Amino acid sequence: RPLAPQPLSPSALGVLAMAELLGSLFRLPTATTKSGVGLKLNSKLEVTEVVKGGPADFAGVIDLGDQLLSVGGESVVGNKPGDISHLIIGDEGTACNIVLKKASGIKLPIKLIRGAKPPAGVGMKLQRNNDGELEVMGLQPGGGAEEGGIKVGDVLEKIDGENVMGKTVRDTVPMIAGEAGTVVKTTVLRGLGRERVELSLRRGSAQDAEERIKKKAEEEAKAKAAAEARKKAEESQAAAEKQAQQEVARRKVEDLAKQLAEKVASGAIADDDQNQDANVNTTSEADPASSEKQV
Repeated sequence: RPLAPQPLSPSALGVLAMAELLGSLFRLPTATTKSGVGLKLNSKLEVTEVVKGGPADFAGVIDLGDQLLSVGGESVVGNKPGDISHLIIGDEGTACNIVLKKASGIKLPIKLIRGAKPPAGVGMKLQRNNDGELEVMGLQPGGGAEEGGIKVGDVLEKIDGENVMGKTVRDTVPMIAGEAGTVVKTTVLRGLGRERVELSLRRGSAQDAEERIKKKAEEEAKAKAAAEARKKAEESQAAAEKQAQQEVARRKVEDLAKQLAEKVASGAIADDDQNQDANVNTTSEADPASSEKQV
């Protein structure tokens, strides 16, 4: 028979409470993951690389050559990358506020989330043109924008039905990004005639685009290999048919030669020659005048 659980004595409860207290005092704090923002800088604090899929890449407004001026409100001008790394690297998920100086001289404040996995985009680079419009300046090969029909030079007018004319790139990027695999509807103005074109773009990561390109290349390679195999098979079949025709012709010649040989062997051709000679002689003896006349 199982024993019923017995209540703990006050002394035992006291021991357990003391053990829990000591455990909480000596328990090591959970390690926090440190992360950056996906930027590589040279000695002048100029951007030399924007890491794909990182927070800086997701911002969509950082270009190579942009110069870092401040981090978290603290000026970093004149410093080296190693001197300011502690300002950029921090707890994952926290904000990193930076100010960049663009090639045009404009100072651009940007808020980046350290180590955050950015929502999926559609793989197009936007920039405000001289008219203040959001113009497509570049497309990621295999990205949702390229696959969906966006062209370089298109002007973005609407996102999911909302007019974005006059908005900044910074305001527009979050409207385009979203969960990978979902669709964002866009309206663009195309060409000198400002043709209005509506396109549905599928969101995805840079890795998705690379996988799509890889898959497409594999399919094209398979199709090419199949076409070459088909061509070789057709050439082999044509060669076999030609050889068969030559074999038939050869056999016909052999059959004719065989028939001729059989006639010679049987004397049929020789008898015909003798009959022709006899006819000639008979004609000459019977009518010599006629023979002479013919001569």
